[in-house]
Formats: sequence, structure tokens, C-alpha cells
Amino acid sequence: MFPDHALPVCPAVIDGEALSGYAVRLADANGIAPNVLIGRDYTDVTASPAMVRRLSTAAGMTPAQVIGMTMAPMPPSIRGRGKLARHGWRLHQSVTWICPVCTDQRGYRALLWRLALMPVCTRCRVLLVRAYDIHRVCTAPDALLDLTGRLTGLVQDATTGNRAARAKLASYRKVCAAVAHTINHDWPPRPAGLPRADLPAARAWGPHPCPDPATTATILTAAQPALGSKRARERFTQEVMDRYEQRAQTPSAPVVLPRTLRPEERPPVLPVYRYADRARLTQLTHDLRQLVVATGLHARHVPGFLLLLGDDPVPPGPLWRERGLAAIGLHMLISRAHGEPGAATAACHDLGTTDTETNFFLDGIRLHRGIPADQDELLLAGVEHLLDSGLVNYRRRRQALRAVRRLPKLQIPADRLPDISDVPGHRLALCWMWVHLARGPMWTSPFRSIRTSTVMAFDAAIDPEARLHLHEAAHAITEGPDLHANPTEHGITVPTTARSTG
Repeated sequence: MFPDHALPVCPAVIDGEALSGYAVRLADANGIAPNVLIGRDYTDVTASPAMVRRLSTAAGMTPAQVIGMTMAPMPPSIRGRGKLARHGWRLHQSVTWICPVCTDQRGYRALLWRLALMPVCTRCRVLLVRAYDIHRVCTAPDALLDLTGRLTGLVQDATTGNRAARAKLASYRKVCAAVAHTINHDWPPRPAGLPRADLPAARAWGPHPCPDPATTATILTAAQPALGSKRARERFTQEVMDRYEQRAQTPSAPVVLPRTLRPEERPPVLPVYRYADRARLTQLTHDLRQLVVATGLHARHVPGFLLLLGDDPVPPGPLWRERGLAAIGLHMLISRAHGEPGAATAACHDLGTTDTETNFFLDGIRLHRGIPADQDELLLAGVEHLLDSGLVNYRRRRQALRAVRRLPKLQIPADRLPDISDVPGHRLALCWMWVHLARGPMWTSPFRSIRTSTVMAFDAAIDPEARLHLHEAAHAITEGPDLHANPTEHGITVPTTARSTG
């Protein structure tokens, strides 16, 4: 249902912000789904009258302010022509550039980031990245920042009707397209500090510019002489055209068809992330942000296994692998909800595992590509169980138990702790504490050589009195002065928040 009145919380519009980015920030601030305000995959080219009315009513802005956050005021030579906005500076509708710093932390998205003219974030002074490569941060050289400042001025002049600025940007695009098809790692010269150009991405320049921001930055700086004086522009343009014609006249290498590969030699079939998977991941991220604000949920509350109702103390053996990967994925998503990078390596380090296997589930989260339906339901059920049973600081428990290598003195005879599979009982008692209090598998513990099934056999062999003494000793190790600093950290039920339906 679309809002017919101003929303309670209306964040201030940041200078140069795109309508799509502001709509997402507005929706997050009010706890609603972004698709209530804008359509899915909105590209900021224009805005329909219905969308203008909806956004102006919800945000308390004038229709002119809403239209000014789109490319509608820009001339076709910049935003492109036709329904697909081709042959301009606008990127392809499937390409999204974001800042790895301010977009990840504040959700800010600039309107000019939709154009190939702006491959840098001038606020953070870093190169932009594709939406799935948000963890790559590269400082932009000063020469590139100066160039983008000049291009920004040309865009503003062209938008206000300056024909000379429009003509200069149109001719500059033709030169950049020729450079993209002739550039190599040695020509033309460009300032130091830029990443190595992706030549296949550069060659993809056609009706839409190059999709890679770092490569586009290289092309823009290489073609910078075309923005100089008339004589310098003609000299550089002629050099580019000569190379372009020479490359076009060079006979291409003959096409050699590969021989038929045997089944064991065929490359693996890569998984495909569908639109529903990406929408599911977006919705799950939105729900976790709401839970973080409402309940204080943090990545430190994630155990080594993702626990569900009935897992006492760990899930069934056949599910250990699946639940361990689910815990890593949930750790990443909650960290991102707090504005942290949420890298898989950081999650594995915190949980105590060295799992580096590439799989469809973790890759979808790491690359922001999507999440399967069954894993989405598993993560939601796991979060509800963590909240219903009371948030426990499992990170603190893991840190405390990793530092213990000798079993504290217990008020029971040593024979009450049996040896299992040639593992001493006092060592299995420490492993028992890890499984029951850290709620993690043994391959994340200090005793990686001991199997989790051996610890479960030890749990079945000890009597209730020995189990009580082990519980008391384990709590004496893990409890500390600030363990219960947060009243929702242990033993208190926290109300859950239902998934937002928009």
C-alpha cells in the first residue's frame, strides 16, 4: 500500500543524491520495504508522474525536487536516447556503481554515479565499485579527482543549456569509445595509482559505456587531452583514430574450434543467481536491520552452529556442515546490518573455523547476488530461536574457553569422567564445555583433532552429577564482570519482529 501522507521520519537529502538511493534510505528509516516507494531495478533516468506524487507526498518535498534527483533535466547526449537510454554517458541498466565506504555505511548513492563520467566518490576520494564488489577500496589519484571535478562542471553547464558543454561531452565520448577499443597496458600514458585496466571490459564499450569503474577511470584519464586546447584535441584524436583504423585493418586470428572434451575435462557449470534470489537477499537484509535496531542483535550472538528449536545442544550430525555454513552467512549479514564489511574471512575467524570452500550459499552473500529460498527460511528460523531463547554472547564464551587448556579441579573423582576413543576424560571435559556453552563444532575449538561425535559420546556416558559439576565449572570460566552488561545478553527473552511485507 502506497503512503498517502508524509512519513514520520524523513532524512535530509544529501547534495547530489539519486532518487533511488534516497528512497531506500527513506524506506529504511521508516521500516518499510523500498518497493513501496519505487519500483524494482529503478535506474533514475526519469520518474513517472505517479512516482513523483508518491515520493513528494512521502518525503514532504516538491515535485520539482523529486524530478531534480533524476536524469530528466539532463540532455539526451548525456542520459542517452530512447527507452534504453543508449549512446550517451549513462551506464547499462543492469550496471550499478556504488562507493565502498559511504554507500555501505550510510546508503548514499549519487546521481552522477549512474554516468560513466563519474567513476569516483569525491566525498570519500575512492574509486567506485560494482555492487557485488563492495569490499574493494582503492584510493583515487589526485589527477582523476581533478578530471572528474571538471567533468562535473561540464555536466552542470550542459544541463543548464550550454551548447558548448554539450558538444564537448559528445565529442569526448567518441574519443573515449575509440580509446576503449585501442587501449592496452602500455598505451596511452596515464597517471600512476590506477588499477590495471580490464581490457575485455574496455572492449565492451558500445551503446553503453564500459561497465567496470576502474577501467572507465583509466579510459577517461587517457582521453583527457581531448578536453584540452583545440590543437591538442585534434592531435590526440588523430592518434587514437590512426590506432583504431590500424587495429580494424589487422586480420584477426583464425577461429579454432576446441576439440570435444571428455566428461572429466569439461569445466564445471557455474551456479546462476536469479532475480528472486537477489530480491530474497535484499528483503532478508532489510529485516535484519530492523531486528538489529529493535533487539540489539549482534554478530557476537551467533554460535558456531546455527541452532533451531530442539537442537540440544547441537543439531543432528548430518546437518553439522549445513548449519555451520549457515552460521557463517548469518554472521556476515548481521555484521553488514551494523555497517561493518561483513566479510566471510572475518566471520570464519570469529567463529574459529578456517572454512574456505566456495559454495553457492556463501558466494551469493559475499557477492550480493542472492540467497536460496531454503537457506532464507533456515536463517530466519535460526534468528527467531536466538531471540526467543535470549541473546547469549557466544563470542565471549569462545574467547574464554579458548584460553583454558587445563580442566579446573572438580569435586568428583577422576573416574567419573570416562575416556572415549583413547581421549582422556579431562580433555573431553574441556571439549564438552566447548560444545555445550560455545555451541560450536570441535573443528572450531582449540582441540581440532577430537571429533564432535566423540564429545557427544562422552556426554551420553557421564552421570547427571558430573554433568552438573561441569556446568558449574564452565560458567565459572565464561562468566565475568561485563558478561551481563546488556540485559538481553543472557537468559532474558527478547520479543521478535515479524518480517516486513511492505
